[in-house]
Amino acid sequence: MSKRPFQDNPDYMQDDEDFGPSKSQVKREMHELQAIGERLLVLKDDQIANMPLTDELVVAIHDSRRITKNEARRRHLQYVGKLMRKADTEAIIHALDLLDPSSEAFQQQVALVEHWRNKLLTQDNASMAEFLDEYPSADRQHLRQLVRNVPVKADGPDLSHNSAKKLFKYLKSLLLN
Repeated sequence: MSKRPFQDNPDYMQDDEDFGPSKSQVKREMHELQAIGERLLVLKDDQIANMPLTDELVVAIHDSRRITKNEARRRHLQYVGKLMRKADTEAIIHALDLLDPSSEAFQQQVALVEHWRNKLLTQDNASMAEFLDEYPSADRQHLRQLVRNVPVKADGPDLSHNSAKKLFKYLKSLLLN
């Protein structure tokens, strides 16, 4: 019987070479990137504009809207996944989570907006000054008018009133952009 050449080498099993990820791991990562790309394809133009995407990726997303054939769409989705390798995927995932109402990041952002709305509705000048110091881009007059327009009941401000909703929307546009 002949010996295999590597049996004579005592260092054969001791080599700690890193061959990188396996082929299966690479495929799993590509499928994850494609899934993220699929989430991007359903976004509206204004949402895409606020995403941290490369120019190539934005063009590919816009091109995907005119592709209707199944096989062509599948290949294009693979292309989007390939482009995702060059993009900052963590930033994209975070931005997508901010759009998903079931995500924790979205809930934290809404809680921040509600916190400021409730604090401003105390109609305390100190809370207004604190908000304007933290968010100097806010329009002071418009903000004061929105706060003043929210009706106050015996148990506190009426958050279901249209004025309270307008205040929430304005705060959301300031805090989340």
